[in-house]
Amino acid sequence: VPSSRDGRFRLLHIDNLHRNWLDQYVTTDLKDNVVSAATGALIGTVKETTHDSVQSRFAEHEGQDYLLVIEGGTHLKVYKIAP
Repeated sequence: VPSSRDGRFRLLHIDNLHRNWLDQYVTTDLKDNVVSAATGALIGTVKETTHDSVQSRFAEHEGQDYLLVIEGGTHLKVYKIAP
């Protein structure tokens, strides 16, 4: 489970898979949950696209924590984590 540099947050990747009419698995819902490492409480959820590759990482800048999400290798989203 990926965690922030200071260990305060954890990132949980949640995906829902279903079989389509061709009996193939497809992702119908994809999200990242940021939770407190100390309590397990949900800090926030980021819903992701299901048709692009998605990578999520924690980052820190000047004492503030962020979640960086790259979709399709070219689209960067930055979320400030405020517990």
